[in-house]
Parts: sequence; structure tokens; C-alpha cells
Amino acid sequence: PRVAEMINYVFKSNGKRLRPTLVLLTAKACGRIVPETYHGAVTVELLHTATLVHDDVIDKSEIRRGRKSVNAFYDNTTAVLIGDYLLSTSLMESLKTNNFGIVSIISELGKNLAEGELNQYSIANEVIIDEDVYFDVIDKKTASLMRASFSIGAMTAGANEEVIARFSRLGGILGVCFQIRDDIFDYYQTDI
Repeated sequence: PRVAEMINYVFKSNGKRLRPTLVLLTAKACGRIVPETYHGAVTVELLHTATLVHDDVIDKSEIRRGRKSVNAFYDNTTAVLIGDYLLSTSLMESLKTNNFGIVSIISELGKNLAEGELNQYSIANEVIIDEDVYFDVIDKKTASLMRASFSIGAMTAGANEEVIARFSRLGGILGVCFQIRDDIFDYYQTDI
């Protein structure tokens, strides 16, 4: 019951649920949404949420989606463990897709997300960041998750390799644009 209470706290926030929506939209664009598509969408959202919980610990953030972050509501140790729990649950959910390719994508994605966070952490105090390093970080932290969302949607719909590759590329482009926009708004306030 204690774990369920903590997980409920995490998911009561008002996130956009963009990544699972992309899984579903891509599957629909490729012809069909099947039960494995839903498992893929849940997988992506669990993994994304795990990274947000961990990011808040690393960044010492006290607010996430308009309310106290998990680490602020509980503590850092609890937040790390909840993030680990969500990550493991994500991997378990990926198995329900019955697709080793999707399990492989999720495993590789976890590695890329961690590498991106480590790289971002190592350059956090630099005033001027090398452009190649910046794009490597956003590719690993944001674009890789978008690529995975598009790829998983196409894979669960039974798309061929060429179509999967095209959707994956689209996800990468969208992810880079999404993160650049987010970074710009971190520096400038606007009414847009």
C-alpha cells in the first residue's frame, strides 16, 4: 500500500502524456492500434516519468507540473527508489508487447537517457557549451524518447522497416525541436 500511495502521487500530476500519445497516433497512422500498442505507450510513459523523478533529485527541483516534486514531497532517497521502481515497471511492461525489438529499444533508451543526463550534469557549470555537446545531450535526453515513441507505435502496427525508420527519424527531429524550444523558454519569458 505504501508503494501504491507513492506511485499515485506521481501520476496525479497533470502531465501532457505526449509520448504515449505519439505511440498511439503513429500506430493509427500505420494502420491499427492493438493491445501491444497500449503496452508500448504505457512503457514509454513509465520510463519518461522515471527520468523526471530522477531529474528532480539531480536538479534539486521542488516543483514538478505545478505541485511538489516527489523528492520535495517525500525525500531524495524515496524519489530515487520510486524512479527505479518506475524504470523496472517500464521494462516489465515492454515485455507485454511480445516484441523483442521494442524491449531492445527501451533498454537502449534507458542507457541513452542516463548518458544524456550524465553529460548534461558534467557541463552544467560551463558558461559556453559546445554546440556538438549540446546536440548530443538533447539527442540522448529528449530526441531518443521521441524516436522510441514513434518507432514503438509503428512496430506495434506492423509497419515495415522503412516506415519504422522514417517515423523514428521524424521522432528525432521533433525531439530536437521540442528541446530547443524548451531551452529557449528557460531563458526568456514570453506571452506566446
